[in-house]
Amino acid sequence: MKKQTTIPFMGNQLILLNHESKPFVAIRPIVINMGLDWSSQCAKIRSNAQHDGLYLHVMGEDGKTHRMLCLPLNNLNDYLLSINPKKFKCGIHNKIIRYQEECLNALLNADWLNQQYKILDELTEYFNQLKISFDKFVEEQKRDEKEFDTLMEKGKELLAEAKNYPDIPTKENIHHA
Repeated sequence: MKKQTTIPFMGNQLILLNHESKPFVAIRPIVINMGLDWSSQCAKIRSNAQHDGLYLHVMGEDGKTHRMLCLPLNNLNDYLLSINPKKFKCGIHNKIIRYQEECLNALLNADWLNQQYKILDELTEYFNQLKISFDKFVEEQKRDEKEFDTLMEKGKELLAEAKNYPDIPTKENIHHA
């Protein structure tokens, strides 16, 4: 089950849900609420690859889970504007126009969606800070590695130089004396 919410609109409920961190809207309730024939609109959506319709499991008003055709929220207006209101009688004609003008705004202004975007922004900021910290850590590691390499080189140089002075007593020479 995907996280979902319902948004009141024109006396009905719009179903908005999160699928793979993207907002989707159940399209059947919109089609039915506009007074359109579901089977013809469903065929229209499914035949148009640009709508990116997916069947998702949605909690219906009856409390049961239903498999419903859903559209990404950013494709909803494309679908709504593909409906020609002039082809329908006056009552439906006016509803279609109102949905075309107001439906997307109602969904975009939903508190739930705004909370999802806020969480996404916070996660983005968190990962940006994490990347900065990681990059800093890597730089420190490189600096420490370079410092270690410098000390090792200096130690090798001192050992090589010490070999040039055989008169300097070593531990072995001291114990034998």
